Amino acid sequence: MIRGLQPWFENIKKRKVKSPKIYFRDAGIYRALSRILNHNQLMENPNLGASWEGFAIESTISRHNTEIDQYDCYFWGTNAGAELNLLIVQGDKRWGFEIKYNDTPKITKSMRIASE
Repeated sequence: MIRGLQPWFENIKKRKVKSPKIYFRDAGIYRALSRILNHNQLMENPNLGASWEGFAIESTISRHNTEIDQYDCYFWGTNAGAELNLLIVQGDKRWGFEIKYNDTPKITKSMRIASE
């Protein structure tokens, strides 16, 4: 029902964020518990972004078949506020995903920092 993503770091002494992030794995359960009964209530809900992030993270993990042991899923963040909502690691390969509920997607400061 709930997915916990641990923070990613290569060197434990340099890790920026220590607390895990928690997401509902099923957006329908989240919406039911939040008493969101229709599309209008969903669009007006202040937690729309968090609901979208949970849905997108689960969809991405499922699509990339990361439930198998050779992949690890994390989130990445810095004390300055840069973040990736999902970081999939397989050996030396890394795929980062920044998830936002927005009509006009753009490259964010977090994406540039993570890329560096």
